[in-house]
Amino acid sequence: MKSFLLLPYFILAQLTECAAQLYLQNGAVLSCTNNAIICLQNADLVNNGTINLQAGNGKFVFTGNSNNYIDGSSISTLDELDISKTTGNYLLLKQDANIVSAIQFISGSIDLNKKHIFLQQPTSLLVNESESSHITGLSGGAVSISNSSVNAPTQYNIGNLGAMITSAQNPGALTISRSHVPVTFNANSGIQRTFLISPANNNALNATFRFYYLDEEINGKDESTLGLWKSTDGNTWNFVGADKRDAINNYVEKNSITDFSYWTLSDAMNVLPLKLISFSATCENDHSFLKWETAGEQDMNRFIIQKNSDGNQWNDIGNVPVQNISSGAKYSWKDVNPTDRAFYRLKIIDNSGSYSFSPVFSGGCSGLSMPFLAYPNPTDNATTVRVSVRQSAKAQLMLISITGEILEIHEWYLHTGVNTFNLPGIAKLASGTYIVRLIFNGNNLQQKIIRK
Repeated sequence: MKSFLLLPYFILAQLTECAAQLYLQNGAVLSCTNNAIICLQNADLVNNGTINLQAGNGKFVFTGNSNNYIDGSSISTLDELDISKTTGNYLLLKQDANIVSAIQFISGSIDLNKKHIFLQQPTSLLVNESESSHITGLSGGAVSISNSSVNAPTQYNIGNLGAMITSAQNPGALTISRSHVPVTFNANSGIQRTFLISPANNNALNATFRFYYLDEEINGKDESTLGLWKSTDGNTWNFVGADKRDAINNYVEKNSITDFSYWTLSDAMNVLPLKLISFSATCENDHSFLKWETAGEQDMNRFIIQKNSDGNQWNDIGNVPVQNISSGAKYSWKDVNPTDRAFYRLKIIDNSGSYSFSPVFSGGCSGLSMPFLAYPNPTDNATTVRVSVRQSAKAQLMLISITGEILEIHEWYLHTGVNTFNLPGIAKLASGTYIVRLIFNGNNLQQKIIRK
């Protein structure tokens, strides 16, 4: 057995010069004393031996301007993990990790990559998560924490995971897990954050639940309409609603919660009987010319054109009646006050007053069609994916089961303009519903597709 003892403030920055990894072979033991700092600058951690650091033993700091990972045959137990990457870079998990005291977010993110972070103590914390530095995991994985005894909690946000509970009752033993794959239900989808809340006492709690989220996680939803959705099994979801929304501090709150299970946020309304197949904006003379097309209409009332020029406020700028043609129709509208930077969307209203929103078209004047489309849908053969981008980018295209399993993953280089990609693999799958997801430049676009 080999043993490595790291004294306080032993810095491994030289790994950028001599090696790309801190590597522990099978049988090796890494131990620290007196709050040692192990700094991995542009370096990976590969642990095939033993790393078991308890409180005060030392922390790992991942720094630099590259993407790195934690891997190995052994699960590492770290007292503290600091992520201090250049903004936009990340630490990827290829193995589960245990955290004793805290994860400190300075800059850069942690991608769960279908792995699990276990916060080991009730006092363990996620510290300073922000829009630019946080945990993500669009391919799967979770971060979890437990407390063996929770009594009459008041604004209890265990681990700073973002699930705050107040109750006069005693939940007892409590475990909370947070994941980031958007759930799908009722032809709708949730935001990129879901909680599984499991108390030992799960009856008549009469609790107030505050669900925190990041703007980056809202998955194209309108914050002013977000409501809580609940599921007992992670598959069938029911709308619970909201008693309070705060778009500044990013939370949705609901009172009189009797019991807990799976929770996410999504739009308050159901999907309407209208299929939007294209939406674009082009520059013509001194105005922006918006065009959209539907594939089917029934019991619809009108479109409200909404515009966002500052990234914060949506404003109604136009109103177009729906033709209610069963085979679909084409529409257009002029924005006579175009701006250099603009986002457009349609608020689609039916005859009962219910409404939904189209995908957001960003950029205002452009000849590009709707950003993301998979067709034909339904299909019994191959599926073609189409996306339009203003700048070239590297992307990942995934075919995912309705339960979140990644069935196919493709690297796709997007060039400026319209791009298409053929997904023949869907022809080999069983009949059912699947998700086509595209990730590039911080965007997460997805569409459900039905295999006949």
